[in-house]
Amino acid sequence: MTPAVLSQDKNHAALFIKISMETSSSEKAKEFRALNEAKNQRVLEMLEKKRFGVSEVQIKTPEKAIIYPTRICSSVEKVLWNLWKSEKRKSSMYPLL
Repeated sequence: MTPAVLSQDKNHAALFIKISMETSSSEKAKEFRALNEAKNQRVLEMLEKKRFGVSEVQIKTPEKAIIYPTRICSSVEKVLWNLWKSEKRKSSMYPLL
């Protein structure tokens, strides 16, 4: 979206913060909703060229990622083993585990 769509007036931004922190009065909440609705309506009435910017970009692709083998520390291994054993006990296939 273009900067024209994303721009906010200071009052709208301040009200947004108060609404988010739940520190606004009901009048301020109504004022915020009215400002928000007016802004939404302006965006909807904008021409597409003003709403969206399409341009070609030059991006350098990153180098190939290095993927290291997974290693499980001993404490996690114990937890996983105990979990596996408890799940297998519930199954009739492994009654002695």
